[in-house]
Amino acid sequence: MSTCREVRDGEDPPLLVRIGWAILVGIIGIVLLALGGLKPIQTAIIAGGCP
Repeated sequence: MSTCREVRDGEDPPLLVRIGWAILVGIIGIVLLALGGLKPIQTAIIAGGCP
């Protein structure tokens, strides 16, 4: 998972990008555990998508 234009094939993205992704994925996991799974997230996404 990287969103960095400067990375070429076979190279790793910058450390800050990797740390950012790790923190983001960790927060999502913690939120899912705290809310009790995917159902609350799915409900929030559906409610947020309604105009």
